[in-house]
Amino acid sequence: MTSLLRWHDPADWCGFVSRVRHELIDASDATRLSRERLTTAVQERLPGHYAAVVAYHGCRPVDVHSYYRHGLLRQTSETRLHLLERVIEITGLPEVEVQRAVLLATTKLDADRSFVVLDGRELVDDSPHYLIYGSEFTMAVLARLADMGHPNYQYRLKTLGVPTLFTCHVPTRLLTSYDLREIASTLVDNAFHWRYRARKQAPRLDHSIVLRYDLPPECIVDHSHPNDLVDYHAGGVRYRW
Repeated sequence: MTSLLRWHDPADWCGFVSRVRHELIDASDATRLSRERLTTAVQERLPGHYAAVVAYHGCRPVDVHSYYRHGLLRQTSETRLHLLERVIEITGLPEVEVQRAVLLATTKLDADRSFVVLDGRELVDDSPHYLIYGSEFTMAVLARLADMGHPNYQYRLKTLGVPTLFTCHVPTRLLTSYDLREIASTLVDNAFHWRYRARKQAPRLDHSIVLRYDLPPECIVDHSHPNDLVDYHAGGVRYRW
């Protein structure tokens, strides 16, 4: 079993897809193989070939080492309470006013889940607000408060914590069949493009994985602090800290 599926190692996953393809062709004496059948076969073989998927999570933690102690936690009622306390702290507004903003914020999609991506470049270059401002739930609540006539306090989130990109190893045994199917589809779609274009670097990728469970601390393996980001919420200026 190859230990890790790394998007940034296309030679490895291209070889994996190619071997699966040749096995299917040899077994059926066919000369052509449908994309659907190849994707299904790659999906079925993923957990047996890769122990974990290398993925990335962007955030702005006050305590970086808490991730190594507690892992990557889902957004629960407990974590939301902590975020609400942070909103009250940075705005100085009464709790009842903040609770009104929560009711107006469209944040249910984040409930009981967290998100990682296969390509860290996507977070740093295309979705840097997670690193610059942190929790999307907190940003949404602050945006609703601004809609309610209060000042826009989102900029104060930049005074807390530090932009951080975590590297995680997500065990394939924890992935749902949907997750495995989506990853298999991404690998199949990109394997032959990469092969025929002779790329040395994996193509840029927008591929998220929804985690509906807490990722254990041992799955958090590294982190970095990107220090040159584009702040699209401030008109596209460069953000350095």
